[in-house]
Amino acid sequence: MRPLRRRPRGDRSRRSSTDAAQGQAPAVTTDPWLRGIGLAVFVLGLALAVWARIYLGRNWGIPMSEKVDLELVTTGPYRTARHPIYSGIVLAMVGTAIAVSVYWLIAVVLLGGYFIYSAFMEERHVTQVFRIRFPPISSPPRC
Repeated sequence: MRPLRRRPRGDRSRRSSTDAAQGQAPAVTTDPWLRGIGLAVFVLGLALAVWARIYLGRNWGIPMSEKVDLELVTTGPYRTARHPIYSGIVLAMVGTAIAVSVYWLIAVVLLGGYFIYSAFMEERHVTQVFRIRFPPISSPPRC
């Protein structure tokens, strides 16, 4: 039985550049412009999520938890977006996918599905607590 041969370390990097030359997408983004754009989108999404969380103040909590003296927030980031925290997190994940790897889009799809489900459940809960009706998602935001 003959021993297994090890590849030299340099072969791994040569293999990935050959894959890219043969039309296969590299696993990690190497374009500095895409990294910069992805970073900007990531920071924008993170800033939106943090701003929305800070703006909620004491009204924030575990999704659909019962709180005393709950107020419906309709100003700040909530004036134009129903779920700016979820939107910001998804935007940050899209920025990560642009900057790092398209494989991050799998996480965007999975967590995006969870956020959509959570958003509908939260709207149902808010509708019951505040006895209001949300306009359909397809309608333009209130200004």
